[in-house]
Amino acid sequence: MNIIGIVVEYNPFHNGHLYHINEAKRITGADYTIAIISGPFTQAGNISTIDKFTKAQIAIENGVDLVLGVLSTNSAAYRNARTIAANYPNIPFPYGWKANILGVVFE
Repeated sequence: MNIIGIVVEYNPFHNGHLYHINEAKRITGADYTIAIISGPFTQAGNISTIDKFTKAQIAIENGVDLVLGVLSTNSAAYRNARTIAANYPNIPFPYGWKANILGVVFE
């Protein structure tokens, strides 16, 4: 069983997000997709235009199998995600989930 995780905002969801989901599945051969979705604020600190429950529903309707909330940087899950990212340096989408796990800031 192959599972992928993506960190997303979907504020709002658009065709690029759908492409990201489908390409991530195709490239990795994933059987399941887990999305970590932002809550009431975006990664840039702005107020989200869509509530987290609507974002989760949109994700499920577009091929995501499990939706989870954003990880606290002090959590064991976050530390585990950083370890996973470090072990897969060639994974596609370097500005997607991996950038979020590694704490990359885009200005």
